[in-house]
Amino acid sequence: MGDKRIAEEGRFAGLALAEEELVARVAWCYYHDGLTQNDIGERLGLPRLKISRLLEKGRQSGVIRVQINSRYEGCLRWKPSYSGALV
Repeated sequence: MGDKRIAEEGRFAGLALAEEELVARVAWCYYHDGLTQNDIGERLGLPRLKISRLLEKGRQSGVIRVQINSRYEGCLRWKPSYSGALV
C-alpha cells in the first residue's frame, strides 16, 4: 500500500499537497459543477485570475485532463495546411 501512495504523490510532481488539493477543488467546481471562474473565486475568496492560473497549472501538471468523445474526432485535429485554422 505504501508503494501506491508514493506513486500517487509523485504523479503530480511540482505541486505541493495543499496546492494540489486547491487545484482539484477548483477543477471540480469548474468542470463538474459548471461554476464560472468568478463564482469559484468568490466562494474561495480568491481573485478570478488566480482561479484561471490554478486551472492552467492543473492541466500542465496532469491533475486535469480533458477528453473529448466525438465521432468527429478526426475532423477536429489541427490542420496546419489551412493557415492554422481548425478544420
